[in-house]
Amino acid sequence: MNLTEAVGILADQYPKVNKPALSMALRSDDFGITLTPKARQMLYGRKEEKRTRQFRLTCRCNETRYKAVKRCMKEICCPTVQDFLDYLLDQYIPREYEEPPTTTNE
Repeated sequence: MNLTEAVGILADQYPKVNKPALSMALRSDDFGITLTPKARQMLYGRKEEKRTRQFRLTCRCNETRYKAVKRCMKEICCPTVQDFLDYLLDQYIPREYEEPPTTTNE
């Protein structure tokens, strides 16, 4: 998604949004401007779901990969590693995998 598309998505709820402001919000370390949680959800489609049972996923990586992850987290405005992992799961695991497979008795 480019800046023009992102501005189009946010324009209904935030009529004063523009490309320069969004660009600054996406680089919050440089400018101190951040997206609201609602705007972040609108752009990235992450839904807040109440977790009834928690499971732990871990990954070990080298320092170079970790720095790349931290840079990516800043670019997409994920304040914590947990938020980043939730975002990745939402992006790369289709919802149909989350529901149990249906069986047919034919």
